Amino acid sequence: MSKHEKIEDFAVNLRKVFHYPKINENRYERRTTSTVDSEGNIWSLISFEEEGQRKLLLRYTTDSKGLESTCKILADKFLPSRPFIIARDKGRISASWIEIDQGEWKVVYAEIGENGNILSHEYVHISAYACMHPTICIAANKPYVIWAGCDESDNSFAIYSSVLGPQGWSKPRRHSNGQGNCFRPAACSNGKSILIAWDQCMGGLQHVMIQEISMDGSKICEYTISRESERVLYPQVAVRDNTTYSIACIAISDIVDEELGIVDHSTGIVFSEISNGIHNINPDWIAYLNEGLLGIENYTPYFGIRRKCSLVAEEQGSLWLLWEMRFEKEREDIIIDFEKDKLCYEHYGYLVGERFNGQNWEKPVILHQGGTCYSVAGFTNERKLGIAYLDQANVYELPYLKQKYIDVNNGIKLEINREGETRWNKKLEPEINENKDQRYFAVIKEEKLNLYWADTHVHSNFSPDAEGEPDELIHFGRDIAGLDVMAMVDNDYYPHAGLMSAEWLIQRELARVYTVPGKFVVFPGYEFTCHEKELEPNFNHRYVIFPEKGLYFSRLDPETRDVKSLARKISKTDGIMVAHHPSWKLTGEQADQFVEVCSSWRISIEEKNFIKKRLLEGQKFAFIGSSDTHRACPGLGGALTGIFAEELEPKKLFEAYKKRRTIATQGLRILIDFRIGNLFIGDEGIINKNTPARIKVVSPEELEYIEVFCDDRIVRRYERPGKKLIDEFIDPYLFSGQHFYYVRVKAIGDPSFNEPDSNRNQYSGPFIREGKYSFNFARAKGPFAWSTPIWVSKS
Repeated sequence: MSKHEKIEDFAVNLRKVFHYPKINENRYERRTTSTVDSEGNIWSLISFEEEGQRKLLLRYTTDSKGLESTCKILADKFLPSRPFIIARDKGRISASWIEIDQGEWKVVYAEIGENGNILSHEYVHISAYACMHPTICIAANKPYVIWAGCDESDNSFAIYSSVLGPQGWSKPRRHSNGQGNCFRPAACSNGKSILIAWDQCMGGLQHVMIQEISMDGSKICEYTISRESERVLYPQVAVRDNTTYSIACIAISDIVDEELGIVDHSTGIVFSEISNGIHNINPDWIAYLNEGLLGIENYTPYFGIRRKCSLVAEEQGSLWLLWEMRFEKEREDIIIDFEKDKLCYEHYGYLVGERFNGQNWEKPVILHQGGTCYSVAGFTNERKLGIAYLDQANVYELPYLKQKYIDVNNGIKLEINREGETRWNKKLEPEINENKDQRYFAVIKEEKLNLYWADTHVHSNFSPDAEGEPDELIHFGRDIAGLDVMAMVDNDYYPHAGLMSAEWLIQRELARVYTVPGKFVVFPGYEFTCHEKELEPNFNHRYVIFPEKGLYFSRLDPETRDVKSLARKISKTDGIMVAHHPSWKLTGEQADQFVEVCSSWRISIEEKNFIKKRLLEGQKFAFIGSSDTHRACPGLGGALTGIFAEELEPKKLFEAYKKRRTIATQGLRILIDFRIGNLFIGDEGIINKNTPARIKVVSPEELEYIEVFCDDRIVRRYERPGKKLIDEFIDPYLFSGQHFYYVRVKAIGDPSFNEPDSNRNQYSGPFIREGKYSFNFARAKGPFAWSTPIWVSKS
């Protein structure tokens, strides 16, 4: 079999595995947690769904070489999520996770025996509001459980802790102040005090806050890790040399390829230590995580967690910093130990480590390869490093939770050439909407409609191959991109992962907390990742959004195996569905009349004739521009929707959607106000030969042309009109019958097509991985804009 035939055969089999999954196909939460006990055994936990039921899987070694292990199901009800596990003295194992049951969020603490059985299961805290990210610290032989929870008094996420005493669990204590939402706590103890760290958004940037408390719970000191023009989050903590607290955090700098106008992020690790009340922060990043994450030639998706690190203390005052990665291109000097005809590189990661010898950081080494979603358990008494990971490199098999002992002295030296990063040559300045109070409005039949800007197709790391924590993306969209409206719509399945029931409830809670009517709105939503065998390409994806709350229907559910059944369900709610990608088939249901005409993947309305053909066939749908970013760039991923609505309020925005009062842009905030008589964008009505059309276009950049279409005929074309055009005209060539009018605008600049030289009438592949704007790369402010049509009837 030739190489080409092998690739084609692989693609066909891949479709069977991923495009057409079974009912209630297994899905895994992309988080593992692990620990090493005093006997050197590795214990690990992961949350997953099997046959539609959420469970916790425990795996633990039964020999010191890690060759034998046992699996047990720890929890199989109440949607267990985000477990954390830690070894205690005398071989005891402690674990914590979140359970969600009939609207209640429960923080669980459990103790596990040597045989893997649960010895105790207790509720530390129960709330009607969201709880997440639990962790455990053992101090003075007492377990402290720390978590992020929503404070109902101010509707924000805060950091809480509770300690197990003689009378049971203490009343939750709030550690964070009320100045911003807080997430992802980490904690440890040096035997004299307890250190708690978390990330918190203040002033539009995320910082890491650190609190040191005494063994009796009184506050000793507070510290902050804050860096100019960088977002700092996801702290990890450890105790070095039995006394010194070490802290490592992810740092993210937003950057731009100035030539191509693409926005992305440079990612590294910030390190600091606290000793005797003195906090020393390393001025430079101690590690760069950009390889494979920041594209040199193109974006490289990955099914693990790249923007996360671990800290593990070693004897004699040394420390290991670890993270996972994948290469942008296969490296000839790194031997891949796998059958290549079964290998999917997006599922094949590397665990990388740097050792701190007490004075300096040594060069990074590859410690393990072939896994994803790594967690670091710790060192055994024999100085072997225990790890846990998901093995999902064989795409024909379900992921497998594995454990392994690593000799850190046998790592492969890793050399990274960072010269290609020079293309990202400019810091990104936040989009400041100084004129929000003077935003454009249109008066239609005595109704004032304001123009709001939205990106409602954003993926977080709840999707299998996307980057960014959900709350992190909300902060970026609101504070960096200056959006009015956004939605995260993570994939329901693709592959063996995706948005599960607990994650959907988290998304809903985040949307509720971050929505402030009049200022900023987050819609809850998800992507129904459907494929239709009769379509070529076989996409028939929909993303679903709701004004608030909403119901989750997955294509793994027995009742919603295709788009038609989904549309019937959504039409009974107040939600809407948006078709996207190069091909789709609308169902005719009221909720299914919205089409994404451009995204970061492809400018579908310009690169192919598929959308125009559907309009000429008589289909009626609203134009939507949304980024579909997998690179954590909401609002700056190359597509926006302008919504003409009465208020920046969820229900009013949905009223506007359902009236199709939208314009789609390639990211540039171009105003289009288009009317025919008393008909506005999205309307249907009757006109006569004397009915005038009125057009107003305002652009922040110089315009190359403006075109007004009637069906496939150009009625008016305006060459180089500057930044603003106002005109009124009558179409003298309009004949009787049904027609549609819309406006097409292009500013001066590269249209950033994914496939610039393609045949508009021929399918040539979903997304091109080569060229200037490959795969998920897109100009943040591309030049095109389009108005949703006005449909008219002339007698």
